[in-house]
Amino acid sequence: MNTPLPPSPATDATGSPDRPPTPAAAAADPLSMLLPVVNTPLSPAAIVKRLDELARRGKLAGFHAGGSGGTGGTGGAGATERVSFHVTDFGTPFETVLDARVRARAGPGSDGGTTLEFSTRLKPLMPLVFLAVLVTTVWPGVWLTDSILRVYFPSYGSFLSGRGWATWMWYLPLTVPFVPLSMWTAIKRSRASGYTQGKEMVQKIRAALEGA
Repeated sequence: MNTPLPPSPATDATGSPDRPPTPAAAAADPLSMLLPVVNTPLSPAAIVKRLDELARRGKLAGFHAGGSGGTGGTGGAGATERVSFHVTDFGTPFETVLDARVRARAGPGSDGGTTLEFSTRLKPLMPLVFLAVLVTTVWPGVWLTDSILRVYFPSYGSFLSGRGWATWMWYLPLTVPFVPLSMWTAIKRSRASGYTQGKEMVQKIRAALEGA
């Protein structure tokens, strides 16, 4: 009796099995581990050329050759991983960058092509600006709240002074805990949005390289 064979791993258009990204490629964002891998017979230079042509036609907005990520570690058979290109200006509320690292396939049984591994990361500027706004608006909120309450509730000042209280004593405990919570929520939403749109970018890149 024939024993059924186990299912083969998922393959891309070139017939090469997909692998999860390396830890180096996914260090910036844990969701990067879920991004698909693209295998292609094209060389890294040919990949960049083809995608650059796609970007010039307006079909891959935010594409930039090269990357600021530098070296990403080493791949199989001693092949060096590096950021070959990146795609920017997507994701919300904070913008995300999709980095593509190339790894030349080498060794016995290899077709000599290239593997693209992707990772996402947030642009750092806007999260820092958002955090600065959150922090710097807490104390002015004390003054504003105090003045409003004193205008609309004339007895508010005597109520506080009679108990030895001040507005900041109750205002800060109600507002300060929301600073890290708001920051964490915004980053979480941005990473989820960046992963969803980044995955769409990867599929678009795969489709552009399928004709190779």
